[in-house]
Amino acid sequence: MGEPTLEDTLLEATRPMVAIASRSLAAQEDQITIVQYRAMVVLASNEPCKLSTLSESLGVHASTATRMCDRLVSRDYMHRARSRDSRREVQLTLTDRGRDLVASETERRRCEIQRIVDAIPPADRAAAAAGLRAFIEASTVVLGATWPESLDNAGRR
Repeated sequence: MGEPTLEDTLLEATRPMVAIASRSLAAQEDQITIVQYRAMVVLASNEPCKLSTLSESLGVHASTATRMCDRLVSRDYMHRARSRDSRREVQLTLTDRGRDLVASETERRRCEIQRIVDAIPPADRAAAAAGLRAFIEASTVVLGATWPESLDNAGRR
């Protein structure tokens, strides 16, 4: 059958990453979906953010983003206010509770990923990092800037 293709290997690599994200969110007292969490990460990296910018970043229709924001506002993770510049625009920011959730989730995932990295032979770590960086850079070119500039900064505010 031969060696797996790069595509197959990357597809297989998404499985543990999705598992880490799912387990991490499932451990929260107040259940947050992966899509809601992604919205919070995008917002954490781009505060304040217009609703239209958030919906575009998530690749969802504005009405879908509005409903998601309604849920996050009602649970005190997000704050919504009219823009000072234009009454038609809505500005979104995270509440302290929302920032705390993003930070704790980021740290929880970082710890899980560190456990996996520790299991990679030290001699293979640089090559693994280089391959993942190449994938991330290519995904930005192909998919556009759909992810925040720095997910790393989202959990460290």
